Amino acid sequence: MLDLSNNSFSGGIPSCLFNSSNSLQVVDLRLNNLRLNNFNGTFSPRVGKCDSLEILALNGNQLEGLVPRSLIRCRNLEVLDLGNNKFTDTFPYWLDTLPELKVLILQNNSFYGVIKSSRAKGPFPKLQIVDISSNNFSGKLPRRYIENFKAMIHYSDDDKSSKYLE
Repeated sequence: MLDLSNNSFSGGIPSCLFNSSNSLQVVDLRLNNLRLNNFNGTFSPRVGKCDSLEILALNGNQLEGLVPRSLIRCRNLEVLDLGNNKFTDTFPYWLDTLPELKVLILQNNSFYGVIKSSRAKGPFPKLQIVDISSNNFSGKLPRRYIENFKAMIHYSDDDKSSKYLE
């Protein structure tokens, strides 16, 4: 576990955090509501050795740019918290293939556009918490996501007439 939360760090997140060890399970760089950390810049697009990473908490920094697709290599990731940053990207639909993802926090960034889903069979199979509030998403929610949130809710076939679902 690497917990660097609640400090006054600044600058970019060193890419070596994710390339030096494949046994790191928790990386916590959150502010813990004290607004002290100020990591900024883009999040390393070369997340490499993350086989054991289960929790990645980057909430409350000044990170910007795109969510790195290399996170798809983190097959054991259970919690991804990118909330309260400055990410500007479309919905990272490719995360729906992460088999262990239970918590996805993207709130209060600059994500935008229509939320698309991948062609993955059974997207987000274990997702229990999703927070995409305070962004700029538009359009309809993908029905296949809502129908597959089985870990979160019990969906009934009787309610297929919702005007909010695509």
